[in-house]
Amino acid sequence: WGGKECALPFKKIEYCIAEALFEKPDGKLVENDLIAATDMIADKADSGRRIYDAMQRINKKVQAELGIEKLIQYSNSHYWITKI
Repeated sequence: WGGKECALPFKKIEYCIAEALFEKPDGKLVENDLIAATDMIADKADSGRRIYDAMQRINKKVQAELGIEKLIQYSNSHYWITKI
């Protein structure tokens, strides 16, 4: 981000979420899009919480390593990358 890097565990849920969001940096993704990007056979009943928790872990890591607060935003089942 801006020439800086923050490593996420390859092919883990955090990596899949970041990859999906950075493929569409100017738009929003709905929760179901991220569930599909992380696990096609996931139970949607608990997957929303898994996505939200992973977003929080990403934000915490990015803030600690890059000083960027809330890289990923969330509202009403929509996720997007913060414009910096």
